[in-house]
Amino acid sequence: MALSKRERFIMVATITVVLAFLLDSYMVTPLLEQRADANAAEQTAVRKMENASLLFARARRMNQTWQAMLSNGIRGQVGQAESILLRALRDWSDESGLTLSSLKPERLPQQGPLSQVTIHAVGGGPMQSVARFLWLVETAELPLKVEEMQLDSRKEGTDDLSFQMRLSALYVPVEAEAPASEPMTEPSAGENP
Repeated sequence: MALSKRERFIMVATITVVLAFLLDSYMVTPLLEQRADANAAEQTAVRKMENASLLFARARRMNQTWQAMLSNGIRGQVGQAESILLRALRDWSDESGLTLSSLKPERLPQQGPLSQVTIHAVGGGPMQSVARFLWLVETAELPLKVEEMQLDSRKEGTDDLSFQMRLSALYVPVEAEAPASEPMTEPSAGENP
């Protein structure tokens, strides 16, 4: 059976289209999908690596901050810890121009190697003094935390505020001191994070 030129052209074109379809379905499309999956996996791995690097850098900074807090922090018996904290609060109130009318320590039971002392402070002054006092408390090298704070106006329409604050400080009892913990290190090249 002899095919005409037109029929041969249609048959070659049909075979070419079918081969192109099969080649695309079984080779090109799967390869492109694998490549897209590989690129997505690479981007995920790069993100994870960047996050791990940031985590280790943050761990180093936090470790340095923790060591500074321990070295500059409060050590000794509970009475010494209260004394250090009360002196710091008085110094900060003098520096900020705030008037402290009451400082009342509260002793909490020890939980673990660190103990906690809580101080209730009551005072007043202008907004600028209160803001400065809070800034000094928050940026202190002592391990402090503002637990509660209440700010009220003494007289409506004036810059005379009263505040009540409860803050706590961690201290290391002398008998509980132990060698400093080992800093977090980055895994070597062969280890998985």
